[in-house]
Amino acid sequence: MDASSECTKLESESIDVIVCGQAIHWFEPEETKKEFLRILKPDGFIVIINNRRKPGSEFMNGYVELIRKYSESEVSKPLNTNLVDFLDSKAIYKEVFENPQIFDLERLQGDLLSYSYIPSEEETIFSTMLSEFKLLFEKHNKSGMVNFDYETALYVCKIK
Repeated sequence: MDASSECTKLESESIDVIVCGQAIHWFEPEETKKEFLRILKPDGFIVIINNRRKPGSEFMNGYVELIRKYSESEVSKPLNTNLVDFLDSKAIYKEVFENPQIFDLERLQGDLLSYSYIPSEEETIFSTMLSEFKLLFEKHNKSGMVNFDYETALYVCKIK
């Protein structure tokens, strides 16, 4: 389907459950909300599933700090705040699950470079950032792997 969250091309009141993942941060909130209200059945639900980095360990704190240092925009705005605004502070059921991962250097670097707010290879600070990233990995890896602490948050809400 060639569509967006703002214009799904689905019939009005035709959807029981809308499920959104990590990409929700790309949605235009007001237009998406109008569309969700249009396509949801009266008793329909919105489900949002989101992974987020969990600071706490020395490695994770260093990783988050590296991202903040080199990011091109504000990256730490909590999804929870955006959701409350998006859902008009209606009752939100929330459950958070631990979701630890184990990354090697290649996987972790792929994760870092996938963020839209991280400098691209063409930018002058890219090589400095990558050097700092590799030093962080070298400092904290055990047998070529690091523990990467994620939480997965599940939000369920009715907006109608």
